[in-house]
Amino acid sequence: MRNLTINIAGSFLIKILSLLLNLALIPLGMELLSEAMFSVWVVLFSLLTWFTFLDMGMGNSLRNLLLEALHKGRKDEARALISTSYSAIALFSASAAAILLIAVPFVPWHSVFNVDAMFTPLLEKTMYLAIALFAAQVILKNISFIFHGIQLSFLGNLIVLAANLLSFVWL
Repeated sequence: MRNLTINIAGSFLIKILSLLLNLALIPLGMELLSEAMFSVWVVLFSLLTWFTFLDMGMGNSLRNLLLEALHKGRKDEARALISTSYSAIALFSASAAAILLIAVPFVPWHSVFNVDAMFTPLLEKTMYLAIALFAAQVILKNISFIFHGIQLSFLGNLIVLAANLLSFVWL
C-alpha cells in the first residue's frame, strides 16, 4: 500500500511540475525564435512526441513480462528481457535514424514546413538534431517501462520531468 501511495503522489507532483515547465517553454520559445522557426519547433516537437509511441509495443510487452518474471523470482529472465528489448529497440531506432539522416539533404524542408527557402540550412541542421534526439528518446524511453515493471512508476515520470527541465535550462 505504501508503494502505491508513493507512486500516486510522486507521479501527480512530477506531472504537475512537467506541465508547468512545458507551459513555460512556450513563451520562452516564442521569444527566442522567429515566428517561422517557432512554428517549425512546435511541429517537430509534436511529431517527435507522436513518433515515440512507435516502439512496436515492445515497451509495454517489456513492462508486462518483466513484472511477471520478477513476481516469479526469475531475475535472470528479467535481465534477458531487458537486454533483448533494448537490443531490438536500439536496432530499430538506429536503422530508422540512419535512413532518415541519409534522406535529410534530399528533402525540401522549407516546403515541408512552409517557410522561406532562406531557412533551408537551419532546417537541415534542425532535422539532423531532431532525428538524433528521436532515436535517443525511443531507446531511453524504455527506462520508464522498466520502472513501471518494477512498480516504481513515478521514477519513469521523473525522467520526463528531467528532460523537460533540461530543455528549459538549455533554452
